[in-house]
Amino acid sequence: MVIVMNEHATEDQIEKVIAALTQKGYDAHRSTGTTRTVVGVVGHSKIPLDPREFEILPGVHEVVKITEPYKLAGRTFQPQDTVIRIGDVEIGGRDIVMMAGPCAVESEKQLDIIAASVSRYGARVLRGGAFKPRTSPYTFQGLGEEGLRYLRAVADRHGLLVVTEVMDTSQVDQVAEYADILQVGARNMQNFNLLKDLGRQKKAVMLKRGMSATIQEWLLSAEYIMAGLLRARHPHLRELHPQHHGYFGDPDHQEAEPSADHRRPESRDRPAGQGDPDGPGGGGGRRRRHHGRGAPRARGRPLGRPPIDLPRAVRRADGAAAHHRSGDRPDDRLGLSGGPVRRLSIIGLGLIGGSIGLAARRGRTGLGVIGFDRPSILRKARRRGVIDVAAPNLAAAVRETDLIVLALPVDAILSILPRIGRLAPSGSVITDVGSTKRSIMAAARRAGLGARFVGGHPMAGSDRSGVEHAEAGLFEGAPWILCTDGTARASLARVAAMARRLGARPVQETARRHDELVARLSHLPQIASVALVNAAVRSRIAASAVGLSGPAFRQIGRLARSSPRLWDGILKTNRVPVASALKDLERELRRLRTFLARGVGGDFRRAARVVGRLGRGRAGGRC
Repeated sequence: MVIVMNEHATEDQIEKVIAALTQKGYDAHRSTGTTRTVVGVVGHSKIPLDPREFEILPGVHEVVKITEPYKLAGRTFQPQDTVIRIGDVEIGGRDIVMMAGPCAVESEKQLDIIAASVSRYGARVLRGGAFKPRTSPYTFQGLGEEGLRYLRAVADRHGLLVVTEVMDTSQVDQVAEYADILQVGARNMQNFNLLKDLGRQKKAVMLKRGMSATIQEWLLSAEYIMAGLLRARHPHLRELHPQHHGYFGDPDHQEAEPSADHRRPESRDRPAGQGDPDGPGGGGGRRRRHHGRGAPRARGRPLGRPPIDLPRAVRRADGAAAHHRSGDRPDDRLGLSGGPVRRLSIIGLGLIGGSIGLAARRGRTGLGVIGFDRPSILRKARRRGVIDVAAPNLAAAVRETDLIVLALPVDAILSILPRIGRLAPSGSVITDVGSTKRSIMAAARRAGLGARFVGGHPMAGSDRSGVEHAEAGLFEGAPWILCTDGTARASLARVAAMARRLGARPVQETARRHDELVARLSHLPQIASVALVNAAVRSRIAASAVGLSGPAFRQIGRLARSSPRLWDGILKTNRVPVASALKDLERELRRLRTFLARGVGGDFRRAARVVGRLGRGRAGGRC
């Protein structure tokens, strides 16, 4: 079902429609066009939907039922063509975008020669396989991460974007770190676990049509990706960019292209013939395999329209940024200052958000604290004195505010950032408290927040959760890491001043170093605690006698009580550094096991000295 709003529907009216859907257990997919907003209804619930209930709501123009099995990928919900913007490259617009490169990346020199050639002849995107699916297990399978590094370095050198194939769920984060577009090959079109994982990350996805697959099967595979993105969003703060799928042509894999009788319907706005396989021009993506033997041939067909608007700065061959993204301008253009915060908005009032509110209101002078969360949590927050104002919706929460704090789980922060990018006042600064930073900083850039966003992480917490356990003194003396990647000095100063006001010590780090540090100092202890408890209960010796454990087991095991949903989002977005930290821990455990017979006193003393310094030292840089 699709709910079409009136041309002049207010933000409050749209939010009420979305709230009514989520209360009934459905997902709401919002698409804001040039004149109207459309809300798509996705999912299943025990409560049936009666279109008449929504037709009478203020601001609703009409309610339309969708009969196709695919909802998000169809034109019923999103009739307009979708244009993907990655830096200054537009895929799906009026120009044909050529993607060219070798089938497999074999060496940096080979790739550099080919990239220079395809760039000279008009290619905008460098394609190449770092992971290669092969029929025979004995043939070359690709260079793996080494090939990804070559792709990124060579593409940056020649001012190109990167598209490369991801073959398995374990490769998604790794490939997303280097590529601008993630490709799903024809063999994987119905690898549904992979499609779901791709839906949870934020890079553009190119889905190739599988061999012998029908158009409907292809669109339903696209639906998996789009539905995965929707499900990854916070349960009560949902919204997606308008998405719509077309196809890229690959002349080397003709079996994966739609046949002539499966053409997309022509948009009424498009110039005659544009986008038609037999027409004279048009948008879409065109992919070329190029092996370094002369210029790529200008053959193939102008093709359709794929998903997601993802701004990213494309670098020139000299390494300089080709264009500023919105939000990446100097401080004076942003209208920012490091002055005092008069209005503080906290999105998410759990343990951390509630503690920020209590600490901010303690001994305050002229500071107003606005909170936004589920109504039941807002009532608890008001009773505890966490906030001054309970906002009815996100738009009201961020209106005319100086500082917005996203105190949500990592996956919810990633989900809400696009809306924050559209709703946040131009002079406001946005920060977060998520436990991983690279994925969040990248999402903030894509949302257009750029230099106004400061990635933050207070190194404080508890094994308990919820606003009822919030403490005004939770951050006293604790480091509050602030990430400096592309952030304006004034933005950084504003968030640092807030951290000091809460009693914390601001510390500057890059997002990459932050993620590597917390993998060992925060994420590894959590995993070790879970592993210790599970090892005990699975042991035939201790499983029935856990109640006899002393304070050591209880103190180490208390972290295992933390929220599984919270940690699932954290570990998925910091998978590579955590895996490296686990290898270090495994190596240390093997070494201790080897030395058990001759004694491990030296290891105990070394660890004791490190822990003894924790209470005295003040590690980290100054902010």
